[in-house]
Amino acid sequence: MAIARLPKDLRERIFVQVIAFTQVAQDREVKTFVEINNNQTKVDRNLVLDLIGDFDWPADSSEYVQKRAVTVARELDKNNVLNIFFGSADERREGKVYLATLVAALLSNNLIGGTFDFWRGREYDEIRKLLLRIKDPSLRLSSNWRSFLFSNRGLRIVFKLVYLLERNRRAQTTQVTNVQFIDLLREIASDQLLRELTESYGLGGAAKAVQRIVDKLVQRFPHELGNFETNMRVLRWRS
Repeated sequence: MAIARLPKDLRERIFVQVIAFTQVAQDREVKTFVEINNNQTKVDRNLVLDLIGDFDWPADSSEYVQKRAVTVARELDKNNVLNIFFGSADERREGKVYLATLVAALLSNNLIGGTFDFWRGREYDEIRKLLLRIKDPSLRLSSNWRSFLFSNRGLRIVFKLVYLLERNRRAQTTQVTNVQFIDLLREIASDQLLRELTESYGLGGAAKAVQRIVDKLVQRFPHELGNFETNMRVLRWRS
């Protein structure tokens, strides 16, 4: 990947020794490539995930779940719902969400895969509805807030909030839908809150940002979210 970004005249003077294995099953070939590049030479994680999305994997493997997320990401990008960086050498990064960020956010929050696999079979539709609502001009969300929510760190916050919503609905502490939650978020989307979320974002920043948002929403909307819970132990007990 680093060589691919060098000027052409330099690339033409570089020779790389390659060991080739023949008659290797295709799925094993790809898995070996992924393992070598993950464990030795640093390769753009976005590119590795994009490659994983090209092949079939056993249903009980981590790659299978990753492929589900990559498939959704490709559809979102193709349909202009979300601009995604997939890791190719000639691809522009600016203004795009990293594939690795999106996949990690979906998997770590059980929206795809995991213990709950909340969105099994309807991943694309759920994400599309959520993101299109954020884009919807009728929401009257400021451009600064919209840009933040569509950034890499903003989407981490969004999907963490959605995870909590899914858990709370399962625990019957709220009936607010994911799209309705975006509408409620709009009501507290002040410049001051945006500065707080942006400036305080560091180690553990996503969790802190989520807690700050939830605190303000519960205070503003006690009827809809008065029993909303962020404590995982309590949610496990109620579910």
